Amino acid sequence: MVFLTLTLYLFYKEDIMNYIQYVFNTVVYTVMVIFIVRIYMIIAAYIGDLFGIGDFFIGLYERIKRSKNNL
Repeated sequence: MVFLTLTLYLFYKEDIMNYIQYVFNTVVYTVMVIFIVRIYMIIAAYIGDLFGIGDFFIGLYERIKRSKNNL
């Protein structure tokens, strides 16, 4: 079994290394996207709290909901 594994490793060494590099790049890219989105969400939440944007949209939604119920 060890011989077979070693033989497969020696014959397909470049393929295995390419696969490992591909997986590593995918993981790094995913972590970077998650990190950037988290920073964006923190900034967006701060700006939303600062200007009261969330309260505006909640009030707008309630007014639209009331106007649809009155029709």
